Amino acid sequence: MTSNTSVAPRRRPTTLWIILGAILFLAVLGIAAVLVVTLFFVPVRVETTDQPNPQPAPARVASPAEFSEQNGIEVLMLGVTAEGGLIDMRFRVVDAEKAAFLLEEANRPQLIVEDTGVALTRHIRPEYKSLETGRIYYLLFANAQNAIRQGSLVTVELGGLRLEHLPAQ
Repeated sequence: MTSNTSVAPRRRPTTLWIILGAILFLAVLGIAAVLVVTLFFVPVRVETTDQPNPQPAPARVASPAEFSEQNGIEVLMLGVTAEGGLIDMRFRVVDAEKAAFLLEEANRPQLIVEDTGVALTRHIRPEYKSLETGRIYYLLFANAQNAIRQGSLVTVELGGLRLEHLPAQ
């Protein structure tokens, strides 16, 4: 008696090897991409030791009148808004010529939380192009990690002056 049962030839697991090879190839490609970006596109900071590194003079405490006289603005309010994610600083322009420097982003104020020392400097760019005497304007600050809460005492630092003990509302 002869048997007509045929046995199919054993198939190699080539699909598995193709998948593993593709994963290995993508991993090597990813590592190479990270190295290229790190080596060629990330700026390297070079510090020289032969030149002094001047530090800006610390801001000095000012009265509200002195702060207003020098900077051309009167700070009206610091409000916690957007579920704590933003700080709204409202100010009145008392001298448009003196306050014009605020239009440059590098000259914007920073808010310092008095009990922790955390400084907020990230502003959301306002839409105004000029300032008029007597008008009220705002600056919005990103409130990183809810550093300022309602009732927090805040210092506004601007133009080398510090206006202290302003309560956040």
